[in-house]
Amino acid sequence: MKYMPEMFDIVDKKRRKMLLKYKVILDKAKEEGIISPDLNTDVFMEILMNTMSSTIIPAKLVELNISPGDLIGQIITIFFFGVFRKERGIID
Repeated sequence: MKYMPEMFDIVDKKRRKMLLKYKVILDKAKEEGIISPDLNTDVFMEILMNTMSSTIIPAKLVELNISPGDLIGQIITIFFFGVFRKERGIID
């Protein structure tokens, strides 16, 4: 990234485009009452995109000893399902 910033910009734009598809899903779920009507989906998506941008970088992947796919899966799970165990009765 340090040596090829234009390549990082391309990757970041693609990442943002892909993540914006989740906003459509969130907005629909909000309309259907599946998720909280109080959720500001723009704020949620900005936080999600910033989290992705700051963690899915080579140095961080090495530090965390995790593959990009596994890290993305963890981030999506945390953001959409939280950290509580479902069987504990906290989540419906």
